[in-house]
Amino acid sequence: MLLRSGLWQFSIPVPRTGSAIPPFHCPMCPSKRLSRIGMDDMIAGGCQCGAIRYSLAGPLPPAYACHCGECKKQSASAFSMSIPLDYDQLQVEGTPISFTTTAFSGRAKHNFFCANCGTRLWHSGSIPPDSITLKVGSLDDSSGIAPQGHLWVSKKQAGIKLDQAIEQFDTQPDDVTEWRGNLGQNS
Repeated sequence: MLLRSGLWQFSIPVPRTGSAIPPFHCPMCPSKRLSRIGMDDMIAGGCQCGAIRYSLAGPLPPAYACHCGECKKQSASAFSMSIPLDYDQLQVEGTPISFTTTAFSGRAKHNFFCANCGTRLWHSGSIPPDSITLKVGSLDDSSGIAPQGHLWVSKKQAGIKLDQAIEQFDTQPDDVTEWRGNLGQNS
């Protein structure tokens, strides 16, 4: 199967029914091997089929929710939750592929996902990734994570009630990167 995304093109081996899924290595992303997954101080996650796994040392930075149309589409839900962090904090097994969209700022946004099952894992403004927004739904255990801020509440799904004590923006702050870095500091 051939995938094309902007200037990038990927050939992905498609297994026959019942055969093992072969590994895929993205030509743009350095492979990182897991060395500590499963240890008590590590947080783990990955895609739905298990072809891509990641871990990082805790604790996690605060999460935020975005209610824009693009985030609702990519999450197939009423909103998307993300955690801003540096890509170097992740230890990744397997190699995601990406496609590029245009963010509200007009800059390129690279959307990394599993080539086998399609699970969205993180977004980045660069390839290779540096600063990313990790998708909360890709964590193995996201039960203790609540958003510390909300973006694009003007596009919020009807019936969703938000905690008025949590910072909210009708669209997004002028400097969303700075805002992400300050999440949870006022609570």
